[in-house]
Amino acid sequence: TAMGALVTHITGGAEAKTFQPMNVNFGLFPPIDAKAGRRGRAVRYRAYTDRAKQAFIEWLS
Repeated sequence: TAMGALVTHITGGAEAKTFQPMNVNFGLFPPIDAKAGRRGRAVRYRAYTDRAKQAFIEWLS
């Protein structure tokens, strides 16, 4: 999810001296499988959305 990507950015290897705040963007998300990533931006963003929806459904149950 977007919140998870931001938390990972903040807690994952950022040093206080060099830390730069950042708004959420797709570059913060973990990569998706290669097939969806090579078909174009819209398909890649849809794959990010589908993955986030599935993770949210699993979290709810």
